[in-house]
Amino acid sequence: MEKPLSIQPYIGRFAPSPTGDLHFGSLVTAVASYLEARHHQGQWHLRIDDLDEQRCIPGKDKELIESLETFGFQWNGQIAYQSKTVPHYRAALEHLKEQGAVYACDCSRKQIQETGVKGIEGPVYPGTCKDKGLSLDGKLAIRVKANKNPLAFFDKRFGLQAQNIKQDVGDFIVYRADGYFAYQLAVVVDDYLAGITHVVRGADLLSSTIRQISLQQMLGQPQLNYFHVPLVLGKDGKKLSKSENGPKVNHQKPIQTLLAAWHYLGQAMPDEAPGTLEDFWAWASSEWHFSAVPREGTLNAAVK
Repeated sequence: MEKPLSIQPYIGRFAPSPTGDLHFGSLVTAVASYLEARHHQGQWHLRIDDLDEQRCIPGKDKELIESLETFGFQWNGQIAYQSKTVPHYRAALEHLKEQGAVYACDCSRKQIQETGVKGIEGPVYPGTCKDKGLSLDGKLAIRVKANKNPLAFFDKRFGLQAQNIKQDVGDFIVYRADGYFAYQLAVVVDDYLAGITHVVRGADLLSSTIRQISLQQMLGQPQLNYFHVPLVLGKDGKKLSKSENGPKVNHQKPIQTLLAAWHYLGQAMPDEAPGTLEDFWAWASSEWHFSAVPREGTLNAAVK
């Protein structure tokens, strides 16, 4: 029997990928997740999502950590790295295999584009390889058999979210043909290993949450609490991205930059700026109101 939410320990996290410098959009998410944890007298963990070596830039993990330290973030425990967790991903995949919940797939992107109907994130995979009986030896992509029934969860900012994975996404990949575990499986295993109870992250991941909940159910894990915050948009109206040279945050004026993130999150500005980082975090933790966070992102408001 699950504990009532009111007395459930709060364990949150921030999980940047070392694909570029910390930009304003990432800082906004970090501030929101950190303040939610502090406001609930909970823990806040740091994880480096470095599983996809093809996209990661050597040394960027240390730069990201140094950036967070510059802004006064303090995390609990040791920093986790996805690249060191591969055996646990493999064990989770074996569990899914034993359940008969997955199958191998040799379809190309072009084939899926040509045969799949439009879904919420591109073409819906039509299940072409489901009954082919292809080998699960790891040389092909592996897909999980999507739940046929609608699933739902309550997001703290966006409210009730429902999705039929089979119709909206199709059988989705948990192991890629290039030998890497897919984000959907990795993040579920990561959060479970760390005992995470609350996930605060960008709204671009809102639509993938149902897939993660379905995997939590298949793996016998508890469902987490979710809070998605608005994205910071670039001048082109698209999400800022580290890998697309999103502007760096201003490390020379940390309090001013933090106040810009605070303002972006819809929070009331102080009459006078806090004098130190300790002052800022103490004040912000007590004045934080999640209900003020907007749903829609706006153009980049980073301090130059």
